Amino acid sequence: MTEKSADEYEAELGASAKGQTQAKEAVGVGVGALSGAGIGAVGGPIGAIVGAVAGGVAGALAALALEASSAGETASEATLDNEIGVEGGDLGTATVAAPPGQRGAFSSAAVGAGTATESEPSEIAEGPIPGAD
Repeated sequence: MTEKSADEYEAELGASAKGQTQAKEAVGVGVGALSGAGIGAVGGPIGAIVGAVAGGVAGALAALALEASSAGETASEATLDNEIGVEGGDLGTATVAAPPGQRGAFSSAAVGAGTATESEPSEIAEGPIPGAD
């Protein structure tokens, strides 16, 4: 069995996404046509036909709007992931433009030394809420 190239994977993924989009549009048209026919049936057979056509068009437009919204959200999430380093593998690291540390020291919690509340008994956040009587 031969390994697929990156271009082959991209082509396969694109074809799969296109098929999913077409399936969603078909469902939108179908649901719109059924609901339009149901509502139009009040006006008789002609009303059901007109309602089915109008409902199908409305369903197709709704499916397209949802797909465009989803594509926009995916693009903005990809941009954000790239900015914060999720995709590049540098999540949480400082950028080149970040100012250097003033003392070169990390926070005590980051190096495992604990926090100030652990060392000062007056600051421990355990026990009953003061003044809750």
